[in-house]
Amino acid sequence: MLTHAIADSCRVHIHYRDHAGERQLSLCPLKLISQFNADYVIAYEADPVQQMSIRLEGIVHMSISEERFEYKADALLGGWEEPLPVRKPFVAKIRLKEIQQLELWHGYAIRDRQDQIYFIEFHDTDAFLQHLFRSEWEELLSPGWLRRKLQQRAEHLLDRLAVQREANVE
Repeated sequence: MLTHAIADSCRVHIHYRDHAGERQLSLCPLKLISQFNADYVIAYEADPVQQMSIRLEGIVHMSISEERFEYKADALLGGWEEPLPVRKPFVAKIRLKEIQQLELWHGYAIRDRQDQIYFIEFHDTDAFLQHLFRSEWEELLSPGWLRRKLQQRAEHLLDRLAVQREANVE
């Protein structure tokens, strides 16, 4: 839908959710980009000079408007055209249940392996934590900060389940 809206210069209405909460946006989408294992749309609301990047996974709902906008193709995309500095990936040391035949573990690059211990590269900590909740693995060996973060999220989830269970009992 965004590709169509960009090609036809159509405004889009987005229901967006991120760490700051939920909000409604009416945007003029300019370009789709990918950075650090996440996809974004570059857009603006009213002033083409004040562009923003919106993470696609935060879009809850979107509709394309009949309203069109005009954008000069030769205008700069607010620095989004420049190559971004290459960010060194984090590396998680994980013991997997099954031997991996490919150089990827569900889309994440395998840097190295020693028997069933794999060194997995990632850039986006939150996305990787979500992946760990969904994937089959035996043991997260390192880094310690990632183990603590995963444990905190799991404890928070268990606390929420306990509160729900108590509310259902009453």
